Amino acid sequence: MSKLKRIVWLAFLFPIYQFPNQLISQTEFFGYYESEMDQMQSRATDYFFGYNKVRLDLHVSPLEEVTFLANVNYQLFHGQEEWNLFDFLPSHVTDQLMNIGLVEFPFSLQDTLYLDNAYLRLSAKAFDVTVGKQQLSLGTGYAWNPLDIFNRKQLLDPTYEQTGVNSIRLEIPVAERLLVDLILSPGHEWNSSDRLMRGKIGLGRFDIITTAGIYDWSLTKFDSSTFQPARANEKRRMIGGAAVGELFKWGVWGEGGWISVESDEEFLEFLVGADHTFDFSTYLLLEYYHNGNGFLNRENLRLEDYLSYFSGEAHSLMQDYVFLFVNHPVTDLLTLGMFGIANLNDESAVINPQLEYSLFEDVVLSLLLSTSRGHDDSEFGVQDWGVRLRVRAYF
Repeated sequence: MSKLKRIVWLAFLFPIYQFPNQLISQTEFFGYYESEMDQMQSRATDYFFGYNKVRLDLHVSPLEEVTFLANVNYQLFHGQEEWNLFDFLPSHVTDQLMNIGLVEFPFSLQDTLYLDNAYLRLSAKAFDVTVGKQQLSLGTGYAWNPLDIFNRKQLLDPTYEQTGVNSIRLEIPVAERLLVDLILSPGHEWNSSDRLMRGKIGLGRFDIITTAGIYDWSLTKFDSSTFQPARANEKRRMIGGAAVGELFKWGVWGEGGWISVESDEEFLEFLVGADHTFDFSTYLLLEYYHNGNGFLNRENLRLEDYLSYFSGEAHSLMQDYVFLFVNHPVTDLLTLGMFGIANLNDESAVINPQLEYSLFEDVVLSLLLSTSRGHDDSEFGVQDWGVRLRVRAYF
């Protein structure tokens, strides 16, 4: 058991031993049940799959200055569980693999039971410290977060909850609207630990954030001798900043960073965005994203680029993207919307109409349709269409 895990368990057991009756009376339990069914077609191959998921949260504050929170998730998949990665790769990549004797690249969906978060938060006048597996939602972007070195977003579902990160976080309010934020995610040794320092200051209607970090970045490589993927880590350094605020009644934001890699590579990654709710209640959001580590020509993409992209290790395949999101509340119970993502380099796009309906109190039904445009070997053009039905019931 790692030192961080031992600290978390000791911090959890101490208040239970000291304040058993108070803990029992103050402990809150809540969560949700979620069921999802998906149907999609890619390269004329149909996939029908889904899952059932239960999340249980525990929250307790034995003292005003002490908070403990944990949640556990169980996810059970059904339908198609064995997949062939060839159905999602361009022909120039699959042709190269066939030439070395690989005729398919199978992978499977695995049922999971995991502790999503488990952390202790201590609050004082001079600082707040949080220890354990905790949420680190960093950055201002909606679909992408160039400054977030800890999380992997799902591009087609960017607001879905993220898994906690084992870390120690120290937040120091230096003055009004001035905050220093220090984060350490321990590795096997100090040199392999992720370290991030942030400063945040409020100026008028804007918050300005400066960021510097040193971290290990995981990438998936392909071993042609064993036909198996393999992990590789590279040391990265990042210096960046962000701003978020209001301008002419529009919310505006931007974030970006200069990232250097131990192999002497350097690249710039940034985004800018804006959103607005009109008088007739329609909400509109736009983002432009640039990844200097991506490709300009899809013919240069290799298998390991797709492996890193599908696993979330690479923020994008290519360099320039646009994200659009719009929704409108038709009634108090029904909301209609649409979001689209365009790859400006290979001229492909995916368009996703959606609706959300409150069936009952605390029971929400959502339907997402997906249709793609572009060359069959482009990022989004490889998929033909998709349908997603999701029900979530809170308790």
